[in-house]
Amino acid sequence: MSSKTVVFVQAPPYCLSSDDGLNKLRQAGLEIIDRRKTPPGAPGFMDDLRRADVVLSGNDLKVTKELLAELPRLKMIGKYGVGLDMIDVPAATARKVLVCNSPGCNSQAVADQTFGMLLGLLRRIPFGDAQMRAGGYDHTSIKGNEIWQKTIGLVGLGAIGRAVAIRATGFRMKILAFDPYWPEEFATMLGVERVLRVDDMLPRVDVLSLHCNLTAENAHMLGAAQFKQMKKTAVVVNAARGELIDEDALYEALKSGEIAGAAIDAWTKEPPTDSPLLTLPNVLAMPHTAAFTVESFYNMDMRVTEQIIDYSRGVQPKPTVNNVPIGA
Repeated sequence: MSSKTVVFVQAPPYCLSSDDGLNKLRQAGLEIIDRRKTPPGAPGFMDDLRRADVVLSGNDLKVTKELLAELPRLKMIGKYGVGLDMIDVPAATARKVLVCNSPGCNSQAVADQTFGMLLGLLRRIPFGDAQMRAGGYDHTSIKGNEIWQKTIGLVGLGAIGRAVAIRATGFRMKILAFDPYWPEEFATMLGVERVLRVDDMLPRVDVLSLHCNLTAENAHMLGAAQFKQMKKTAVVVNAARGELIDEDALYEALKSGEIAGAAIDAWTKEPPTDSPLLTLPNVLAMPHTAAFTVESFYNMDMRVTEQIIDYSRGVQPKPTVNNVPIGA
C-alpha cells in the first residue's frame, strides 16, 4: 500500500477529547483531510471525498450505492462506532470496499446509560431535580418504582446487551433475552432465559430494553400490537436506534396508559424537536448520548485509527464487517 493513503475524516466525535488518534495517523505517513466540522453537502465536501482511499465516517454521512459510484478511489470505510444502518454494506462489498466498525468499544457506556435512564424514569429523578431547581420541595408527590427483582427483557444479547445483563444481575432481576446469535455460554453463566420471539417476552417483562442493530426486517418491531401485549406497569428503554419503534404508536400507548413509561436516547428523527413524545411526563428523553463517555470515545478513536493504519500497511484490519480482502 502507498504510504500516502488519503484518509477523509468525517466523524465529528473522532478525537474530540484527544488528538492521539489523528497524531497516530499522521505519524504513519497518511494524508488527512479533516472534515469533522463540515456537514455533508457543504461546498468542497464531495471534491475532497472523491480523493479519499479511506473514509472515517460517523452517523451523518450516508454511504449509499449512489455515493459509492462517485468514489472510484475508495477502498475502505472505517465506521466510528457500531451501527451500520447508514452504510450500504452489500453495495460496498460489491465494489470491493472494506468496511470496519468498532464493536465493544462503547458497550459499557451504553449499558451504564441504559440503567441510568431506567432509574431516572422509574424513580422520577429528572422531575425531582427540576422541582428543586424551581424552588419546590414537595417530596411526597414523588413516588417511584423499584427495579429490584423485576423482569427485564433484552432485545439483543451482543456486547451491549450482555453488559446490560451483567448490571441487571446486581439488581437481582430476572433476565429474558432474544437474539438469533445466542451466546450459550454467557447466557448459561448468568441464567438468562432465551425466548425465540420478541413477542413471547412482552407480557412477562417489567422493562423492555433494545440493544440490536437496525435492519429492514426489524424496523418498527415495536408498534401498537406489541404495546397491547405488555403490562400497564411496563416501561421501554431505547438506546439503540429510533426506527426500531413506531413512535406514533408509542405516544398513543404512553398517553393512554397502555404502558407506564419510556426512556429514549435514540430517535427516528434527530433532533426530535417536534416529537409529541417530548410533551409526555412519563418519557425520559436524552439526545442520543448513550455511547458518549471519555473512555468510550477514546476506545473508538484508537480502534478505528489502528484499523486504518493496518489497511495502509497492507495488513487486514480487525474486525471487518464484510471481509473484503485488501487488494481485492
